[in-house]
Amino acid sequence: MSIQQFPGFIDIHVHLRQPGATQKEDFFTGSRAAVKGGFTCVLDMPNNPGDPTISLDKLEEKIQLARSARCDIGFYYGTDGNNLDSFPKAATEAYLFGLKLYMEDTTGELLVEDATKIAAIFAAWKSDKPILIHAEGEHIGVAFDLAQSYHRRIHVCHVASWEDLVLVRKAKEKGLSVTCGVTPHHLFLSQTDRTRLGSFAQVMPSIGDTSDQNALWEGVVDGTVDVVESDHAPHTMAEKHTNPPAFGVPGLETTLGLLLLAVHQKRISLETVVKLLYDGPRKIFSIPIQQKTYIELDPVKPFIAGALGYETKCAWSPFDGWELYGQVQTVVLRGKPVVQNAKVI
Repeated sequence: MSIQQFPGFIDIHVHLRQPGATQKEDFFTGSRAAVKGGFTCVLDMPNNPGDPTISLDKLEEKIQLARSARCDIGFYYGTDGNNLDSFPKAATEAYLFGLKLYMEDTTGELLVEDATKIAAIFAAWKSDKPILIHAEGEHIGVAFDLAQSYHRRIHVCHVASWEDLVLVRKAKEKGLSVTCGVTPHHLFLSQTDRTRLGSFAQVMPSIGDTSDQNALWEGVVDGTVDVVESDHAPHTMAEKHTNPPAFGVPGLETTLGLLLLAVHQKRISLETVVKLLYDGPRKIFSIPIQQKTYIELDPVKPFIAGALGYETKCAWSPFDGWELYGQVQTVVLRGKPVVQNAKVI
């Protein structure tokens, strides 16, 4: 097969670390990693440690800092349960694509556990833009009940277990306005890899066993899973060696190649890749079309992850050395080349 053209893909779940942790990543380096990986639009999470996006001023600061980026960057608003008065104004911002609610432990200080606060958040967010939840188990059920009561759209981030996927599937069958995403590391890594990689496979939610992995693939194939989201969460190698280690792995430069590996393995079709990385994200988050924007690659040509180095500032990947498929050769954003011959220019 020869070079094919695709739309610029969309990653709806990245942590570009600026402001607050630019030793890990920033908008310039993270966006270079994005375009090298075939993404021309990414949506940045709000849980920057010590500097979360929970005020209009912080949102505006991020918007200004992101002007250095090589691709389009959108944002989510965060909440600690104490900033509800700012929701109406935040929801109208063109650069904002949803509200992120953390109902489980995670990086940063935005965990909300109090049931009354969680209900108040759902009541106060009156926008049609979705509420994205970091939740597992019974907390997913709580969120679904509130979403139904308040008629809110909800997106479950990084579903990682078969039990949680069943909850999503049942909610969809009941007609709730629910979508979900899975990450490449939950699709492609298992407990064996956790043992082999140690802290370099330590993520939240944790990587499951083969029953979880198989269930996630079933969800991709049957359409329960709406998007693949990288959850690009870079940390320096030193931070991954600390005790306890930082949670998260980079993913912008390997997500597409892994999905094309799945095409090569006949797990999914090329059309499914486009649905997961473009059609699904655009529909769920109402992302505007990028005019004169496309990427080019040969989807059946193998390449070695990391052989050309990494653009992400952390400069490593849990998939380093894997044989992936479809190295991105060209990226054009609104008529301007940003990648040529597999190199960011």
